[in-house]
Amino acid sequence: MPVGSLMTHHVMMGARLFSLLFLLAGCSGYGTLGLQTGYKGQVGLEELKENWNDYALYYSETRERNPSAILFDPKQDDRTVGEKGWYKIDDPALLSQVIGWIKDTKFMPRLHRILGPGGQFYGYLFSAWDNEVVIRAAGEKTVNVKIREVPALFYGGP
Repeated sequence: MPVGSLMTHHVMMGARLFSLLFLLAGCSGYGTLGLQTGYKGQVGLEELKENWNDYALYYSETRERNPSAILFDPKQDDRTVGEKGWYKIDDPALLSQVIGWIKDTKFMPRLHRILGPGGQFYGYLFSAWDNEVVIRAAGEKTVNVKIREVPALFYGGP
C-alpha cells in the first residue's frame, strides 16, 4: 500500500473508531455538565438567585455548613432533576446562605448546565466540587444527579 493511501486508511479508521465511541457514549444513559460562563446571554448565578422562585432548589449536604452543590431545576419545563439525597431550599435567605457556604471552599465554585444523555437541558448546578458529579437518566424526562461530599480538608468554613 502506498504511503498516502496507508495514511488515509489510518485516518479513516480513527474517524470510524471516534464515531463509534461517540455513539456509545451518547447511548450510555449518562449526562454531562456544561460550563455556564454567564457571557453572551447565558444565565449567571446572580440571575438565578434573583429568579429563585422559578426553580425547584436543592442542596447537597452531609455535614452542617458543608454543601457540595446547589441544583436549580426549572419549574416551567417538562423535565425533572431527581431530588433524592438532596435537601429542599424554599426561601431566598437559605439560598444565599448555602451559596456563601459553597463559595467558602478552597476551590473556585462554578455554575454548570445539567445536560441529559441526549444533551437536553435539565437545569443548573452550582458547585466547587464538579469533578465528582454523576448524572444518570432515571426515566424519559428525569435525571438523577449524585455528587460526592466535599471533604472537610478542602472546606474553608468552621
